[in-house]
Amino acid sequence: MNVKKITAAVGTVVAAAAVVALTAGPASAAPLNVYDRINFSGTLIGSGVGTTVDVPDNRTRSAKNGTSLGYSARNVTGPFSSSEVVYIPAGYQLGNFSPANDVVDHFDRVG
Repeated sequence: MNVKKITAAVGTVVAAAAVVALTAGPASAAPLNVYDRINFSGTLIGSGVGTTVDVPDNRTRSAKNGTSLGYSARNVTGPFSSSEVVYIPAGYQLGNFSPANDVVDHFDRVG
């Protein structure tokens, strides 16, 4: 058996796998989905994977984060400021914002 041919074949397979991994893109199962009722019901009022996911002001009650990054639910507190209402890690969902229902104005991606 020729060791040089085996080594060359293994090198080709490793290089091909690297190219596939580089072109596959981010592994995101789904976007951030935001609803106006608890337990992911009612109307889907926002959805996306961008750096900011805008939603109608003061209507958010539940959200599912299907992305590979976290999102910070934000309440606008001034012309150039906002405060975090809740942080939703990658792959998590929150069925009820409870005391923070109806205060979220947008979501900022973290990471």
